[in-house]
Formats: sequence, structure tokens, C-alpha cells
Amino acid sequence: MIILHNHLSKESREFVAANGTGNIVLSWYEGGREQFESIGGHKKISAFPSVIIHVPTHNVTHYEEDNIAVKDTILRQAAHMVVRDPVSMSDVDKEIDNINIVLSKSGDHGVTVAQLNRQSALHRSDTWWKSQL
Repeated sequence: MIILHNHLSKESREFVAANGTGNIVLSWYEGGREQFESIGGHKKISAFPSVIIHVPTHNVTHYEEDNIAVKDTILRQAAHMVVRDPVSMSDVDKEIDNINIVLSKSGDHGVTVAQLNRQSALHRSDTWWKSQL
């Protein structure tokens, strides 16, 4: 798991204390921002802590105003998403559940994607991060 951390934030310090062991922790104001930017990460993060989740390539369907007729379907490339300000890992799990709702609909439109779980979503972020160093 990649955690974007602000050592000045009490909430961020508490989250890192509870979840940082064995994970990649980028301390934003102690070189983490530059590390994250150097591999294409966004330079402005609105909340700390933040957790990076890998979202695989999938289809996204846009519907007409009636929510029945398909307007278009686009292929969204794999990307990383930021879960902002989680209090605990259950907040991260809820976001993974929301992503899975979108991924489950992707199969209806040509791209079947395996559902994410905490390990797969966070491990892929770690693997990607380590490949960029």
C-alpha cells in the first residue's frame, strides 16, 4: 500500500502509526511530494493521509438522460486513484467496494475485469511504485 503522509497532521500520523508498517509511506513535506511527482503523480493532494489504489483498465458507459439508452462506452485505461483522508482501513475497503460496482458493469460492455480486494488493489499500487524507482 502507498500512503501519502503529512507529518503535521494528527490524523495522518495516527493512520500511519496503525497502518504504515510494511507499506510505502511518502512523507509529503519530507521528500515524498517530489518522489510522487517524479513518477507522474499529482503534485496537489487535498487531504492527508491519502491511500493509492490501482484501478485496472475497464469500460465506462454513459447513458442518455433517461438512464436507459446507452450514449457511449469508453475504455478507461488503468490508473491510480487516491482515497483521501481515510480514518481506518475500512474507509479504504468501502472505496474498493465502490470501484467494484463500476468494474462489475464493465463486463456488460465488452471488458471483463476481476473484482478487486484490499490485497489486489493495494499490492498493484506497490508493484507499480517499485517499478518506477
